[in-house]
Amino acid sequence: MNALILLAATIFKTVGNEVLWAIYFSNVDFHFIANTIFFFIGIGITQQNRALIYNLRFLLLKMMYYLFPILAVISVLYVVLYAINLANSPQPNTELLFILIPLNGLGILFFNAYFQDGKSPSNYPKALEWFLGVYRVCLFFLVLLMIAKIFEETAVEINLFVGLLALLFLSLTYAATAFFPKEKQIKWVCRGNIATALFFLITLILLNLPFLSIELNVALIAPVKATVFPAF
Repeated sequence: MNALILLAATIFKTVGNEVLWAIYFSNVDFHFIANTIFFFIGIGITQQNRALIYNLRFLLLKMMYYLFPILAVISVLYVVLYAINLANSPQPNTELLFILIPLNGLGILFFNAYFQDGKSPSNYPKALEWFLGVYRVCLFFLVLLMIAKIFEETAVEINLFVGLLALLFLSLTYAATAFFPKEKQIKWVCRGNIATALFFLITLILLNLPFLSIELNVALIAPVKATVFPAF
């Protein structure tokens, strides 16, 4: 909806009428009222189409459930080929982050889709279940590799640092529970997800309070520096 208002403001501005443009970009009250109206419109639409939304969610989860083994095969093969390539050619891969970020993001997303149905029995064969356990260990090392590469190439701000820690905690939970019995896996994966989400939200809230000024840059060759002081 905001995109339509912005489109209308841009169109009217091209013909000399900048009223809507000025309201959209400078009037805080307009934004508050418009976003509040859009929010409740969205709630109303959601309530009227709960069955459709649930079916779409179920469809997406099932798609990820059946694509998860394919992603696991790709990731494990990538780890093997990366190790072989690294042994033969120690030159760093300049496109490593371009590969690791979507690979790890999809891995976390698809793995959670695998557990979304709670205690529903898995249709995977036993051999595939074992292979997915191996993949979860590989995923942890892929996340470690991605984080190390990010630290090597950039100065990491505090919010990104917290996000990387949360990603590390998630992958560590999935790897540590890889070969647990199914019931224990479900219990500890759920606990790990909840604990990581609470850590991420609470830490970001505390670090971004308006009366605090926090600066944290992290690099592999420099010590971590942090300053926290009241804003005057």
